Amino acid sequence: MKKLLLLLFIPFLSFGQDLLIKKTGNDITVKILEINPDNIKYKKSYNIDGPLFTVDTKDINQIVYKNGEVESFNTIQTNDQLGDNKKGIYIKTTADSKKHFSQEVWEEEIEKNHLFRKVESVKEADYIFEFRIRVALGEARVSVIIYDAQDNAELWKSKKYRGTANVYNEMGASIHGVRKCINKGIIPAIEKGEF
Repeated sequence: MKKLLLLLFIPFLSFGQDLLIKKTGNDITVKILEINPDNIKYKKSYNIDGPLFTVDTKDINQIVYKNGEVESFNTIQTNDQLGDNKKGIYIKTTADSKKHFSQEVWEEEIEKNHLFRKVESVKEADYIFEFRIRVALGEARVSVIIYDAQDNAELWKSKKYRGTANVYNEMGASIHGVRKCINKGIIPAIEKGEF
């Protein structure tokens, strides 16, 4: 008898039910069909063959999927919103630097990070990154001083980062040092609120 009941209830367990939790606090048991940046398409769980519903993602707090995974929507930002939050960075190198990259290289390196965008003039900038790049015997030593673009006050100074040229990083020593300086120095300092 127990085996018969178990066999009868297994088909009901195979239908997935997701839970939409709205910002108003209302919960809806649904089957999610599609998630877009702007909206979520779903069908109500008790009427899978019924109409397709759409709700804006801005109205959703989170989704709890049938497997227990939770996706939160209160921190999702569009690309336009992220672009507005990016800090403008003006790049310069010290006079005694042994390597001076093209503007395209700097733009590529700076804009790999979601926090920054490279600008062409100091007037557009939030910060000035002054890199010092020293090269000797296939290695580079890279450091940076960060200034406030408004009053030219020194905000933060990095330690020296060593860049190497080899097969594994597939780049020159100087650019490797710059990447280390950004990823291991500047970004953690910003995240800690040091400047």
